[in-house]
Amino acid sequence: PILLTGLADDFEPVRETSMKGIQTIISIYLEASAMLLLPPLQNGLTDENYRIRQSSVELLGELMLLLTDKQPMEVLEVGEEVKEDSLLSGIPNEQQHAMLASLYIARNDVSVTVRQAAVYVWKTLVTNTPRTLRILLPRLTDLLIAGLSSEEEEPQEAAARALGELVSKLGERVLPTLIPIMQSGLNSENVAHRTGVCLGLSELMAAGGKEQVTRFLDGLIPAVRSGLCDEAPPVYEAAARAFATLQRLIGAQAVMEIVPSMLALLKSDEPDEIAMGQRGLREVVAQRPSAVVPYLLPRLCAPPLSLASAIALQAVAPVAGEPMYAQLEDMLPALMNEIYVEAELAPQGKHSSPELRDALLAACEAVCLAVDDDGFHFLMPAVLGGASVKAEPHVRAVAATLLATLALKSEADMSSYAAPTLQALLFMFHAPQPAVVRAGWGALDAVVKGMPKERYLL
Repeated sequence: PILLTGLADDFEPVRETSMKGIQTIISIYLEASAMLLLPPLQNGLTDENYRIRQSSVELLGELMLLLTDKQPMEVLEVGEEVKEDSLLSGIPNEQQHAMLASLYIARNDVSVTVRQAAVYVWKTLVTNTPRTLRILLPRLTDLLIAGLSSEEEEPQEAAARALGELVSKLGERVLPTLIPIMQSGLNSENVAHRTGVCLGLSELMAAGGKEQVTRFLDGLIPAVRSGLCDEAPPVYEAAARAFATLQRLIGAQAVMEIVPSMLALLKSDEPDEIAMGQRGLREVVAQRPSAVVPYLLPRLCAPPLSLASAIALQAVAPVAGEPMYAQLEDMLPALMNEIYVEAELAPQGKHSSPELRDALLAACEAVCLAVDDDGFHFLMPAVLGGASVKAEPHVRAVAATLLATLALKSEADMSSYAAPTLQALLFMFHAPQPAVVRAGWGALDAVVKGMPKERYLL
């Protein structure tokens, strides 16, 4: 390791001396300590300094050619024994596989000199690349996932390139083995590993294209779904990227395969599962709102409205964006019609659950507060329609509550709707239902307090 560090020195004589020192060590201790020489060189393949990575590749090539008597390596399956008369007999198969897997990733290094050196060494050592990669796949997958989950940009890019090359060139040969390995990786207790798996899924699908993804949907869909339900933010955010790639490739099928399972979690009695469903829906909508929102919102607002629907709306409204605006005309009336802010407004025999009422009201408020200036011309007609004299009393009370929420909490400019808002609230004072009058008074107070004085109507 000390000499490897010298390979990164800015002074060329130091680099040359370090290289000669390592070459001397390799020639002296080749037979006695080959297994000890390999790990430092393999670690050097992932060093942050490109000079150390390049020199490690070259030295690794020299070491392996000496061990194989300048012949290509015989890559054995796990469990097979190396011939006793071979110098490689002192290096376990697992360690040989790890070395070759690291070398394969180095072929996709961000540095041109490292890539060129790795390609040369790989061609020297490996004669049958497809067969070798099939044998290396379990170890190679672990290293790819580790690279993708790295916080450094260069290892991430190298791993992404390597995975893309692997899938694009050998898709049908490696995907049946690669996808189950990645699925099992989502069961790891290591958050970084699970994050790497989800990033890997995204790269894998992007490289495989629509044909390969469609062929292996049975394995990919559960993996993406599992990642979206993960409790760790880096994992479900990476899974959302994988979902975006999946949706781009197969369109609406991705939404129909993933979203219903998220909604099913919201119906659970377990708080943890409800939270997983909320997170999953929020990430899915945030990644592909134009694809998911038109499918999701009509289903959430279809009667009879449930607690699960209300919870889902609270989760997705803040990230739904502009695709939600076109749904407001139908969404808000459907929601307001199911809310009875006061029990006296409920028809005789109509039982309104306080929990459902509060959840639906919170969903309405979340929807309203998610609308910015560009969407206000969609929102206000729906809310003011609910506040009109022709609306049902319980709907008018809900509309008044929403107007109060907008006045106090919305960052959008309501001034252009000040006149119709005040008119609708003042008309509530003539309502025969005391609950509607109280709602009107409360909303009027909020609107007046929330409106800048320079905007007052004279």
